[in-house]
Amino acid sequence: MYGSFDRLIELFSNRFEPDGDGYVFRANLRAEGIPVSKAERDKFVADYSRRIKISMWASMGLMTALLIGGVVFVVSHDVDVPQYALYVAFTPFILVSVGAMLWLAKAPTDTSMKGVKAT
Repeated sequence: MYGSFDRLIELFSNRFEPDGDGYVFRANLRAEGIPVSKAERDKFVADYSRRIKISMWASMGLMTALLIGGVVFVVSHDVDVPQYALYVAFTPFILVSVGAMLWLAKAPTDTSMKGVKAT
């Protein structure tokens, strides 16, 4: 698990290209670069690291709770569950989780982040 955190953080930090005294952030290979200072880059990487860990642990916790809740409901109510029920239950959750992780990875391009100075 921790290896995946390290890999995600490394991939995010590699999106900052050295440029003179600072860095240029690119959301993807064709995106226009956004200039950031070294302090801003360090703050973005630290924030991403913290937020991605919170997001992944929260996702795993909620998924586990959803699964346990579903099992308890099925067992206590003696219900026959169709095979596709897990797909129906987990698909929206997974889409939201993946969307949140993609949103976190684009934080430096977010218009609300422009002009934010690291403290």
